[in-house]
Amino acid sequence: GGEGQRTEVIDLFQPESIKLSSEALKWYTQADTRQKALFLRRLQQLARGERSRILSKRLVGSKNYAIFETYLDQAHTAQRIIFTETRERNGLHGLLVWFVAKHKHVSKCIDLIDSSNGRLNPKKRPASARSLFVQANNEEMLLDDHIVLLDPAANTPLKIYNADIRMLGSEESLGSLPLRLTSAEKAIIHMPGTVLVLGRSGTGKTICIANKMAFDRQQHTHKPTFGVSKMSQLFVAHSPRICRLVGALQGCPDGLSSAVSEALLEDVVDAVQTTSMHLKTLDDVVADAEKAMGLTEHFDPTSRVDYRRFKHEIFPRALKSLKKRSCDLDPLIVWTVMRSFIKGSVEAVCGIDQTLKCAHARQGRALDNVTFIGLGEDRVRLTQWQRCAAFEAFEAVQHVYTNERLWDDCDRLLAIHRALQTPRGPGLLRTFYKVYVDEV
Repeated sequence: GGEGQRTEVIDLFQPESIKLSSEALKWYTQADTRQKALFLRRLQQLARGERSRILSKRLVGSKNYAIFETYLDQAHTAQRIIFTETRERNGLHGLLVWFVAKHKHVSKCIDLIDSSNGRLNPKKRPASARSLFVQANNEEMLLDDHIVLLDPAANTPLKIYNADIRMLGSEESLGSLPLRLTSAEKAIIHMPGTVLVLGRSGTGKTICIANKMAFDRQQHTHKPTFGVSKMSQLFVAHSPRICRLVGALQGCPDGLSSAVSEALLEDVVDAVQTTSMHLKTLDDVVADAEKAMGLTEHFDPTSRVDYRRFKHEIFPRALKSLKKRSCDLDPLIVWTVMRSFIKGSVEAVCGIDQTLKCAHARQGRALDNVTFIGLGEDRVRLTQWQRCAAFEAFEAVQHVYTNERLWDDCDRLLAIHRALQTPRGPGLLRTFYKVYVDEV
């Protein structure tokens, strides 16, 4: 197209006017100072309604989306900003930046964007994405609360980061840009009580938890819960990396770890200090509980048995005392049965008798043979003789554990649970008003 002016203008100071895909944000955070300045300058030109072949060239070849490119520079790098114009239900106009790529990769980027819509609507004709546009002849994409786009580079929902021109210009804000939330995600965040979120990897469960934490903290600040003067939050995950990510999403760009002191944590997270937020791995939480309950001396770290040690050292020695039929079991099967059912099931932890549907005196103890074999077939997918063999293997392994004072994670958790059942047990642990758990 030639030179021209657009009637609509974009207010880049609105918090959701600029939308960056995860790929675009990754490029921007890694770009040098000159490239960032050029990127922001191009956005400002587009926002003012300036249109030219250099600023807003309609790309041909896309069957689903109105995709444009802007020349970031015309030097040897030949970088292009690939974007689509958007409009919210409330009338807010903005830009969705899909990629920033070299000129020779533009066609590939268009193909990726198109194929993502095909994966989202496999049973519809390719033109189905036109329903996302305000009108058939309009080139603005309507981003409503219920609309979910797929990531062109992965088979997961597209992570869209909302920003304005000031946030992009601040290095401190880049690590904590808010994600665009769908209506379903907003419903989860506002839901009271205990919430269970299920979804495959990459669907945004962790993001929901981070936003839920921020919402709960904000609600407590404005409307303190009756009888709770200070709301303490605990986030638990397997990985320190996830803890750091959630820390950054909570307004701490450098992330937080369990090593950060409580005073520092409160100062950083909440200036008025009405709440505290703690980010810990599951191992840290268990270690803290073990120390508080006085169980540290019973669980020497050098005596811990993980799967590698179990497979190569403990199980072969236990096999020598097993009957011949048990020797056919793979060590992974025995290890899984021990951790998932005999020592790690809700029946073992809470002492639930499935026959009577009530708790009994064996809380925090491994299941006996009769209880284990009686578990439903929909849970333990082993034949009757395999269950008997697996339990015999478990008993042989436990014999090695006892003789050599060895332990695995289930033994430590069961010991903590038993200690909590004593009259003074609960008072030894620090309590939290809200606990958030991510895939542990």
